[in-house]
Amino acid sequence: MMFNPYLMGSTRYMVIAPVVVAKIMGGDEKYIYRNGILPLDTDPGQIQQLLNAGSIREWGTR
Repeated sequence: MMFNPYLMGSTRYMVIAPVVVAKIMGGDEKYIYRNGILPLDTDPGQIQQLLNAGSIREWGTR
C-alpha cells in the first residue's frame, strides 16, 4: 500500500483559479470554485499538477 502524505498529513489546498475540476480518487470529478478547498480525496497527482499551474495554493492544516 502506498503512503499518501496528503491524506495522512495536514496540508489543505485552496483554489485560486476561477474554477478547477478535482479528480476524486475512485473516478468522480467535482467542480471547486475560487476560494474553495480541495476535497481530501483529490488525486495526489492532480494536486501536484494544479500547484505547478498556479491554480491552487497551500491553505493550512486540518
